[in-house]
Amino acid sequence: MMASTTQLNTPGRALAELGAVHALTDVTGFGLLGHLLEMCRAAGLAASLDLAAIPLLPGVQALAQAGHVTGASQRNWAAYAEQVALDAPMTPVQRALLTDPKTSGGLLLYLVAKRRVNVTLLLGGLATRSRAFR
Repeated sequence: MMASTTQLNTPGRALAELGAVHALTDVTGFGLLGHLLEMCRAAGLAASLDLAAIPLLPGVQALAQAGHVTGASQRNWAAYAEQVALDAPMTPVQRALLTDPKTSGGLLLYLVAKRRVNVTLLLGGLATRSRAFR
């Protein structure tokens, strides 16, 4: 867990130079859901998440299930819950993990679909752990 939370988001500059990225943010204080919501609002778009596909740090789900969650995740949800449409209810654990503030939660990008291969190759060459969402 320490290696992940202390990894710098250095790919940001290289990603910007590709010309494939429309928006880029680091996932920190508002959690993944809050930062995704900010990007969607700014672009006038909507997003869907496959909750099962979202990578979690080892052991994090068990900690959340045991009640070890931050008060900030609850405040984050209270701040933007009305702006989130759910197809199915989230469990309290899912909600806590999606709204949890991070110290270094990685990068969230919105990119040109036809350039996704370029972005994937760049991230792979930098030894980052990347996931693609549609």
